[in-house]
Amino acid sequence: MTANMSRADVPDTVSVRFNPLLPPYRDQPELAYTEFLDAGVAWCPDLGMYVVARREDVLRVLHDPDTFSSAAALPPMWDLNPPEVTETLADVWPRVTMLIEADGPRHRAVREVYLRALTARRVRAQKERMRDLANTLVTGMLARPGVRDGWICVGSLMSSWRRS
Repeated sequence: MTANMSRADVPDTVSVRFNPLLPPYRDQPELAYTEFLDAGVAWCPDLGMYVVARREDVLRVLHDPDTFSSAAALPPMWDLNPPEVTETLADVWPRVTMLIEADGPRHRAVREVYLRALTARRVRAQKERMRDLANTLVTGMLARPGVRDGWICVGSLMSSWRRS
């Protein structure tokens, strides 16, 4: 789950090869998901992070932030730029911590910002709109390739949405 870890950090893990930008996974991401389900907690050297798909493994990871951290899961956007771009953006694009890359107390602090915006009253006000949108999306998903035996491979469907 963190780019700073290696396979050696978690014993009894397998290694899986996966690059979402290359075939066959680019065109059929559900292939990777099936491999991830079979692998359990798996180290992916292509991504430099662990991949986790099974519910029990997700719960294990979520309850062990000392071993599995999201802090380095995403490279900060400003670190990907040349120094002159970073310097130019410094005044207009402040460095902020995203919720997904924060652990422990920092995660709770960032989460508080979201919780203020997502109050029960605000969510209730959008309930009918969210239900209509969910029904539209699920109906559309059921009609698309990627539905097998009543199961929807969300990765496959999302990739087809991007192309349509």
